[in-house]
Amino acid sequence: AGGRWYGPVDIDASNAAREVIYIDSLRNTLQFSDYMRLDLKVNYKVNRPEVTHEIGLDLVNITGRENVLKLTFAPDENNDPEKSVREEYQLGFLPVFYYRIDF
Repeated sequence: AGGRWYGPVDIDASNAAREVIYIDSLRNTLQFSDYMRLDLKVNYKVNRPEVTHEIGLDLVNITGRENVLKLTFAPDENNDPEKSVREEYQLGFLPVFYYRIDF
């Protein structure tokens, strides 16, 4: 699947406002790189007359790929305005162990 759409950043306005400011007239003309994530979930469920137990392991993003989440404003130490807007990434690999009870 393709990445999210976004517009180019107005570097001068972003540096003045100290936050990411997009060029409105060019909205949704750029696209982040392809979004790819592989998940694996294993669970075991026990059904009883009054309660259901479930235990499981959910492995989120098992390949550890870093997908772009958004653009953020972070002033550059060398005052380079081109480097003040940076890509922020989603979490990499995330194992989730869980136990669930339904009444």
